[in-house]
Amino acid sequence: MKNGFRAIANSRGEAPVQPARVLVRVVAAEEVKKQEEATLPKEATLPKPILRPEDIARRAFELFLARGGQHGSHEDDWFRAERELSGC
Repeated sequence: MKNGFRAIANSRGEAPVQPARVLVRVVAAEEVKKQEEATLPKEATLPKPILRPEDIARRAFELFLARGGQHGSHEDDWFRAERELSGC
């Protein structure tokens, strides 16, 4: 024990290091992580998928068939298909 600190061995079995050195390594690793996160694109900046009318119509027709082919709710099917495909 030096200066009131006990030496700490790391998980790889390397020579013990003083707590101050461990703290420096942890802080340095956190700084690297922050820099990496800053360079990653934000989720909000990713482009939204393009909804093609053909895809919406196909899904709306699937919903129409799932309802038993009953007429009169085509707009509801269309709007539901848009919501499902856009992920909202």
